[in-house]
Amino acid sequence: MINICKPNGKLAKSFKSDDAFNHLSAGELLEDHPEIGVTQWGFVVFPPEKVLNLYLNLQQKTIPAPLKEAYEQQLGVIEICKGDYENPIWVPVTHRLDIGKLKKDWYLECCRKHGFFVIEK
Repeated sequence: MINICKPNGKLAKSFKSDDAFNHLSAGELLEDHPEIGVTQWGFVVFPPEKVLNLYLNLQQKTIPAPLKEAYEQQLGVIEICKGDYENPIWVPVTHRLDIGKLKKDWYLECCRKHGFFVIEK
């Protein structure tokens, strides 16, 4: 059980198990707290067919190695932003990757950074 409590102590969201994170989008996780969205936190899974666009449109001079790997191996990629859209973390989507765990870790970190309390039982 994971409980997310507002800074005032009131329950904001509750998850029965980690499995819940496998079935929720980042938007659904944060929909009750739109103020968090304006602080440049994001978790987006791009399918392989969208990686080419990311690769070609990236404005940086150096393509990040994980994005290059996803492009070259025709994999999907996850873009994780933790308060800074200019410097995302890129993670290629492989068959061994636990997307739910990544999403959970990102979400709980986001909650903590915004003053929420996380109680895991």
